[in-house]
Amino acid sequence: MKYRHISHNQVYVTLQNTNTGATEAIPNNLIMAGVPLRILFAQYIPVKMVVGNSIVGYGSIMFSGKGAYLQSVAYGNSVSWIGYGVVTVE
Repeated sequence: MKYRHISHNQVYVTLQNTNTGATEAIPNNLIMAGVPLRILFAQYIPVKMVVGNSIVGYGSIMFSGKGAYLQSVAYGNSVSWIGYGVVTVE
C-alpha cells in the first residue's frame, strides 16, 4: 500500500496485488491488517482487475478500522488487482 496526504484529512491510496492461477469470487477477504491510517468509518475505493493492458473485471476495497478487505469477481487466469482512491482520515 502506498499513500500520500492531499489535505488535512484526505489521503490518496493505491494498492496492487497479483495472483497466479484462477481465482474464485472474493466476497470480503482481509488483504491487509494494520493499515497505517486512522480511518474513522468504513470507506470503499474501486479496484480494477488487469491482465496486460486490458481490464478484465472490477471490485472494491473496503477500509474499516485497521483492515483492508477485497471484494472482486472470479477470473479464470492470473490477474492483478489495482485499487486507488481517496479516503478520509482523522
